[in-house]
Amino acid sequence: TLSWEQRKLNEIVKSIDTGKSKFHSDSNNGEYAILGSTSIIGYDDCYDYDGDFILTARVGANAGSLYRYTGKAKISDNTVFIQAEKNIDFVYYMLTKFDIKQLSFGTGQPLVKASELKNLDLKMPTQIVEQQKIGVFFSNLDNLITLHQREYFLFDFSGESAKTAQNTLSWEQRKVGDIVKSHNAGIYISKENYGSGVNIIGVGNIYDSDCVDGEIYRFAPVDDERFILDENDLIYGESSLVPEGIARTMYVTKKGSGTAFAWHTRRVKIDTEICNSHIATLELNYKSDVRNYLMKASTQTSLTGMTTEGFFGATLSFPTLREQEKISSLFTNLDHLITLHQREPPKEDKILND
Repeated sequence: TLSWEQRKLNEIVKSIDTGKSKFHSDSNNGEYAILGSTSIIGYDDCYDYDGDFILTARVGANAGSLYRYTGKAKISDNTVFIQAEKNIDFVYYMLTKFDIKQLSFGTGQPLVKASELKNLDLKMPTQIVEQQKIGVFFSNLDNLITLHQREYFLFDFSGESAKTAQNTLSWEQRKVGDIVKSHNAGIYISKENYGSGVNIIGVGNIYDSDCVDGEIYRFAPVDDERFILDENDLIYGESSLVPEGIARTMYVTKKGSGTAFAWHTRRVKIDTEICNSHIATLELNYKSDVRNYLMKASTQTSLTGMTTEGFFGATLSFPTLREQEKISSLFTNLDHLITLHQREPPKEDKILND
């Protein structure tokens, strides 16, 4: 039986701090990655770090969202980082289970402080070797889940398996524009007006999940039905800091109905007699040729942008609506299984014996 105790996060990691910027340019000529609030964007005038990191934005919509990175990097001053050594997988799992978004505070802009993370109390095994085993177990589980969830049925058929799948199901190709009934951009809310009102999702929130499912993002005074999401709507990001993130899409579940959507996102109402919104989301987010098309169709300025013409030009492939619903149910059940594994305490004896 494992011996568990409550300890502060700062006691089991190497360091918890905020990245620091220099006052002059110090180009690294591509030697180091530059890490910032979206995990891949930062400044070039930052101090150098080396190791295993867990990162989160210090302020803004991404505050509380966790990212992993290993190696040499520059970490900007808009990023809080946790550096661990032998137990990095365990620490990441524990923080994901805890959800450090609960620590973020602020009305207009959520904020995470390194000092708050240092004093975070977590229950954990007393021995680091036990932490390591648990961390490895959940890391392997996550890899297995990702493999099955994102690659088993990503509609990217080729070779003999493609022939089998296509012969089993009748698939039809359609442009996104062919399934759109109506669409509109989100509402602009000035930052000083955030704090109360209706739950509202912003462009920074669309990377955390494939669905709007009732999660609380932040609140804003929205009383116009044009900016309220309904079940089966799609919402996508019209701008991104990097091309790879453009047009990231979410579908709206019954629980997510009633959530408002902010500027730089666009709501799309689709024909649900043709397409299941969950299936459309999976294709738009994970099908390789669709993602490649969307990146090529994006506009490149200071931000990566996506026009409606570009988004509506993406080609999706659908079986019958009944088959789409079966596939959607498969992934929904798998998501539930994932959630149970993430939330339930590990079975210590099983882990140690594996």
